[in-house]
Formats: sequence, C-alpha cells, structure tokens
Amino acid sequence: MYEGDDIDFLYVLRPHGWSDLLLYVGGEIHHLCITHVFSDPIVDLSYLASSLHHRVPAIELFLWDEPGGYRLRFKQFNEQHHWYAVQLASFPEGPPESSQCIETVLVAFNIKADHFVKLIYSQLEKTAKLCEDKSYRKHRDFSYMEFNHLRQQLSD
Repeated sequence: MYEGDDIDFLYVLRPHGWSDLLLYVGGEIHHLCITHVFSDPIVDLSYLASSLHHRVPAIELFLWDEPGGYRLRFKQFNEQHHWYAVQLASFPEGPPESSQCIETVLVAFNIKADHFVKLIYSQLEKTAKLCEDKSYRKHRDFSYMEFNHLRQQLSD
C-alpha cells in the first residue's frame, strides 16, 4: 500500500475508439489500454471525479480492454471523508463476478479526493483543448456534455 502523495495520472484519447491511461504511483507506472466499445472513458472519468468531489462513500469504475479490463475501486476512510483507499486491479475476461472474482491487484494507495479530482479534471481539460484542433479531433470522440457538467460542478 503506497502512502505518499507522489501520484499522477495521464489520459490519452487515441483515435478509433481507444485510450491510454497511465497511473503513476510512487515511482511505478501502470499503463492501461482502454477500449470505448463497452463504455465511454470520458463519461466514466467525469462521473468518478464528480463522485469523489461529492464524497461518495465508495465507487467502482470499470475500464475495459479486449479482452478483460481493469477495476478501479475507491473506498472512503471512516474518520477522514476527504481520504480514499484506492485499488487498481486487472481481470482477464468479462467483468468479474463477486462469487468467482479472478483479478490481480496492480497497485493500492491512499489519496485525498481533491488530489485525484484535480488529476482527472486537468487531463480531461487538456483533451478538450486538443479536440479544438480539427486534425486532432478527426476519428476521436469527446463527451463534452459530461465534461461540461463536471466543469460546472467544480466551479460552484
């Protein structure tokens, strides 16, 4: 379990329905290749940031690869609601059922909610700015409605 604040996040919107997510935790980089076939990562990340901003007690996010994918879990600390225990795990096929969960924990760490919200927001803001360029936008889809909703929530 990593306990420091040396945590960063990079989101790259690739063309043709794929993205890369790099999670840097205490010197280790975890590279997730994500398909957009089963869900929209922009929507999912916006929802995650919004949920953390509103201090939900727990949230899970599935990020899909082909096959399998990743499960990102956030569980709020009982005494300090601005802190979350986070676990990133991979699974080889389809979503793991709780009764037969076959997954590998890649990293676990604690983080302040606002820290992770800022990481997500800055990457989505960067991607929205890049999508202003016509050549970059070609063959890429960006969910402006969900991102603008997150932007509004964070500015209130």
